[in-house]
Amino acid sequence: MVDPFLLRFVSLGFALLFLLASVHKLTGLEEFQAALSDYGLIPPGLVRLTAHLIPMMEVSLALGWLFAVQIQIVAYASAGLLAVYGLAMGINLLRGRVHIGCGCGFGGALQHDQQLSVGLVLRNVGLASIALIVTLPGSQRELGAGEYVMLLAAVVVSALLYASVSQLFQNSAAIHSWRKALEAVHD
Repeated sequence: MVDPFLLRFVSLGFALLFLLASVHKLTGLEEFQAALSDYGLIPPGLVRLTAHLIPMMEVSLALGWLFAVQIQIVAYASAGLLAVYGLAMGINLLRGRVHIGCGCGFGGALQHDQQLSVGLVLRNVGLASIALIVTLPGSQRELGAGEYVMLLAAVVVSALLYASVSQLFQNSAAIHSWRKALEAVHD
């Protein structure tokens, strides 16, 4: 049985993740459209519509996580969406298209998006797996007041850790591109 603390932690974490991801896309909608187009997986005539639908799906998922509305459906939908994102990245990695931005930032401007990497695909697989935790049976105990404080602290720390790891992925991609540029200059 899964402890209710873990279930609430996962729910709040995904609510924050999807909310920030949707804000990221909506505040840079044209750039997000360009990122979707760069993936080369959506027919050009549907890119604009898809660029509008994805953030709306993410907002819906954030609200579902936050208010625990049909939480198992929300968990499966979240895992599915994250798997689709990972699959799209994986397809482009296999095509050798590592230069495009993922379109998946945690906040801020899209022009600073991370380039595609195996790490991003694995991140999405990990997130999809974590989302499914809420589909497991949970115990029925109530959380105490102190646990709610710990829950808030855990979500904040996890968000900061997630942002730090995302920055490390971005730095790694930048260093890799700098190395390639230096090698090209020396050749």
